[in-house]
Amino acid sequence: MEWFTATDYWWSRLVFQRALAVVYLVAFLGAALQFRALIGERGMLPVPRFVAQVPFRRAPSVFQLHYSDRFFAAWAGAGCAVSAALVAGLDSHLPLWGAMVLWLVPWVLYLSIVNVGQTWYGFGWESLLLEVGFLAVFLGNDEAGPPVVVLFLLRWVLFRVEFGAGLIKMRGDACWRKLTCLYYHHETQPMPGPLSCFFHHLPKPLHRAEWPPTTSPNWSSPFCCSPRSRSPRPAAALMILTQLWLVLSGNFAWLNWLTIVLALSAVAFPAPPGRARRTALVRDRGAGRRRRAGGPQLPAGPQHALPAAGHEPLLRPAPPGQLRRVRQRQPHPARGGDRGHRRRRTARGRGLAGVRVQGQAG
Repeated sequence: MEWFTATDYWWSRLVFQRALAVVYLVAFLGAALQFRALIGERGMLPVPRFVAQVPFRRAPSVFQLHYSDRFFAAWAGAGCAVSAALVAGLDSHLPLWGAMVLWLVPWVLYLSIVNVGQTWYGFGWESLLLEVGFLAVFLGNDEAGPPVVVLFLLRWVLFRVEFGAGLIKMRGDACWRKLTCLYYHHETQPMPGPLSCFFHHLPKPLHRAEWPPTTSPNWSSPFCCSPRSRSPRPAAALMILTQLWLVLSGNFAWLNWLTIVLALSAVAFPAPPGRARRTALVRDRGAGRRRRAGGPQLPAGPQHALPAAGHEPLLRPAPPGQLRRVRQRQPHPARGGDRGHRRRRTARGRGLAGVRVQGQAG
């Protein structure tokens, strides 16, 4: 099943999973700190009133069965604990099935919160986190390579996010086409950040010049970073720079950070020496299992022929004496080939046996 995994994306998967776990941790912390005023028993949109009106099949959640502010706090606290464990890399120390179950836990926990969050959890970054988090369940851990299908789907999500943002701007207000929307955007955005006032007071010619570099990547970069692209690194870097600019100028919760995480998953990072050697060892174990099962053998990759820095080579050269014995056992074409070689070996064996018998008789 080597065709099913992308061995060049081991390090990329690790970066993506740790960054996604950080986003999960922020999401659960926000829920734990804000739920009482928003959806608590005495909040603006209480969960008990919502679940009394909406059936379980329309909003599946554990809070359909029981709700109290203390139970919700414990639920969000459990999400924080699992997210912190994922940030620390606990999934790397579990078997493959255990890592998948561990990644499924925060998704189930947060799905129960979003489905009863009503207006407060109806933003795009909530559904995006659940979609990306569900795909992360199937990325696995160090016991197997990153599945190509999951990496393909992550790129597809990134394409939809970026290209959809560009379409919204072009189909929205005419000020986007006239390059004048940024005259008012930083002042009127729903959640301005600490630096939004500074960006708002920039000169208008700079606002007009700010529009192309922050909007054109929504249309061009997704195609360069699409699932069929073979060189997504420049496009991913451009999208990351654009998202960092938006983080500085505004506040869209973790939407920009989650887009950065998706862009990181499209880049094949070079693995450090220790990780490269561990990848080679995992490949060796897979080849050993195929050899024992009698399956076809795959040729050794570059990591088998070249030792990692600071480690002994995985394949050591044979001693000279062993090579000499191997050469002596090989048949010579001028001497009758394999048949003559077998005849001489048989005669030699009989001679030795005869000498041994005579010695025993004497």
